[in-house]
Amino acid sequence: SITNVQGVIRDIRNIRNEYNIAPSQKLNVSVNISAKDSEPIVGLYEKDSDLICHLESLDKFEVGDNIEKPKNAAAAIHEDMQVYVHDVIDVEAERKRLEKQKQQIEKARKATEAKLANKDFVNKAKPEVVARAREKMAELSEQLEVVEKYLSELES
Repeated sequence: SITNVQGVIRDIRNIRNEYNIAPSQKLNVSVNISAKDSEPIVGLYEKDSDLICHLESLDKFEVGDNIEKPKNAAAAIHEDMQVYVHDVIDVEAERKRLEKQKQQIEKARKATEAKLANKDFVNKAKPEVVARAREKMAELSEQLEVVEKYLSELES
């Protein structure tokens, strides 16, 4: 559907913006469809691939249900699909950005951990405040996992 095509085009344009890539620069893009019933969706994108290539100045547009993320690709991740724009990430700059993000998460996590380890806080604070701190702890742990996963992908 046209909505799907618009979504992919929006993702490509957002990545171009984020990484300061000129609209005229030819790109390679792949889309992985992770929806349960992927065949009809893959077919839709294949049908519109010429249009997408024309609108977004692409050299190559590939769509499938078993496409791995290329090492130095920027990704737009959705529930049932991932859009990969190839060869846009400066691995060293991305590693530095992720390391910084990891430190910020770890710092916030340490502060939250200290709060939860404090018996006075746990016993005297309102239950919803304690619950919020535990939720924050879980969210920070999830974020840390994702950042560490991306870092390990850059290393390999």
